[in-house]
Amino acid sequence: NNAVLVGDIALYTNETFNVEKKDSNIIGINIIRSCIFKEYGKKVADEEYLSFIDNAINFFNKKNKKIIIYTNGDKKDNELALKIGKKYNIETIIPHTTKELVEVIASFNFIIASRLHSSIIAYSLKISSASVVWNDKIKDFYTLTKNANNLLNLKEKNFDKILSNFEEKEKLKEKTKYCLSNFLNDK
Repeated sequence: NNAVLVGDIALYTNETFNVEKKDSNIIGINIIRSCIFKEYGKKVADEEYLSFIDNAINFFNKKNKKIIIYTNGDKKDNELALKIGKKYNIETIIPHTTKELVEVIASFNFIIASRLHSSIIAYSLKISSASVVWNDKIKDFYTLTKNANNLLNLKEKNFDKILSNFEEKEKLKEKTKYCLSNFLNDK
């Protein structure tokens, strides 16, 4: 057997579209149509997913984090995202092209993903992400990228662990930049 594991082409979206991560404090919440779970044979009620999204929005609102709702562009996803955005009076972005999707994700500092390609694009842009697990591909991607601790279940109500993981990574990045800058300036 000569099978070889290769990465999804979306891993190269930052290079393909020449898009870089923007300096931002915005959290993106990626929306998927709630009926997708049933479509994929999962025993998940639409209300479970909607409750998960409500919990995420309420959590980040209480932490005074700016949130933007977005989709990957699927029509049914868009309809649900617009309803959620209206309910919470949150800006909602509906990309119409792949490049627009990449640019939207590049504007975030962190995302809660529902679709795998949002996670992959975020990874290509070096943007931290967490994802609700609803299929093996999502679990496999996060495991392969050594981010399995950022997998969420639909019953999640406390996002502190994910937020603290993200904030620790951000502090480490800043400390590394600071140390590197001092090292280079001393030369």
